Parts: sequence; structure tokens; C-alpha cells
Amino acid sequence: MEENIVKQPLPSAQSAYILGILAIVFTFVTILVGLILGIIAVLEGTRAIKIYEADPQQYSPKDYENAKTGKLLGWISIGIFSFIILLVYLIVVVFLAILPQIVKNIETSSIIYGIVNFA
Repeated sequence: MEENIVKQPLPSAQSAYILGILAIVFTFVTILVGLILGIIAVLEGTRAIKIYEADPQQYSPKDYENAKTGKLLGWISIGIFSFIILLVYLIVVVFLAILPQIVKNIETSSIIYGIVNFA
């Protein structure tokens, strides 16, 4: 005979899912908040997955999927953060590398066009 067992919600699964979604959104809005939410989503998702794997019959598989999704979204948010920071770093390095040439071109063009240099 089949029993109708009501499975309890998996602790931290829903919060990991919500934090993962918010982490993605906030990574594009305010990058630091997105990083913090992403880290928390990964930690909460990992915690929920460990709880589920200890006793899978007690919890809903849907909550387990939410925990995995929240953890994945958290990692994606951390990856986007890392990519943005790397991109900003590369832009600054390239700008600083070509800055002397820009200054030299400005000085050369001001002499050619008769702009007086009082320095």
C-alpha cells in the first residue's frame, strides 16, 4: 500500500534560490551587493544540498532543485563580478599604457595648430 507522506521543506533551499536570483540582478546594478548576495547564495545552497543528501526521503526533490539552482546562480554572479573587475582592470591598464602617446599627440597638435603653450 502506498503511503501519502508529506515531505517537509528543505531548510535554506528557498533562500538560496531567491538570493541567487537577486545576486544576478544586483551584480549588474550594484556590483558589490551582487557579489555578497552571490556568496551567500552559494553558502546557503551548499548547506541545503548537504541537508538533503543526508536524508533525501524527508525533503521534497523540488526544494533540492531550488537549492542547486540558487547555488548555480550564486556562482554565475561571482563569475560575472570577476569578469567585470577583470575588464575594468584591463581598460585601466590599456589607458595608462597609451596615455603618454595621447599627451604627446596633444602637445604636437597644439604646436601645429598655433595654440599657445604657456607651460
